[in-house]
Amino acid sequence: DLVVFSGGSSVGTHDLVPKIVGEVGELTLHGLKAKPAGPTGIGFAAGRTVLLAPGYPVASWAAWEFVGRAIIQKMLGQALRWPHARTQVKLTAPISRRPGRTEIIRLSIHAASSGPALATPLAGGAALLSTLTKADGFLLLPEGMGSIDTGDVQEALLFATA
Repeated sequence: DLVVFSGGSSVGTHDLVPKIVGEVGELTLHGLKAKPAGPTGIGFAAGRTVLLAPGYPVASWAAWEFVGRAIIQKMLGQALRWPHARTQVKLTAPISRRPGRTEIIRLSIHAASSGPALATPLAGGAALLSTLTKADGFLLLPEGMGSIDTGDVQEALLFATA
């Protein structure tokens, strides 16, 4: 079994899930070097795996992408893989970032007259669900990667399955 908590997983005074999981079981991991899934956690209680997902919708989705899907695949004896098709995209705007954490950038992707598809990064934080509903895919930027310039070509993961 997998128990999933959505919300209450951060470090604020009202974020009690990590404390409770630690008291009734074991909190194995709390906090990812990832944006927007930073407050994600994993624990065990009463013989069950526990996933602590952030409450903001985009962060909760990212916690599922980074952690939840892998837990379920492992439980089912499946190979660990993301179901997303991949494609090369050319950025229509720069992405400014500091290295040090993995980051998911949501994208609006449109066909180009020639060459790679054009991808526009969607602005908005972890609370803005529309950045997911308007997105066609995303970039997964590793923690050591710096900013990306307009016109750079990157590999995007598409929300359509592979």
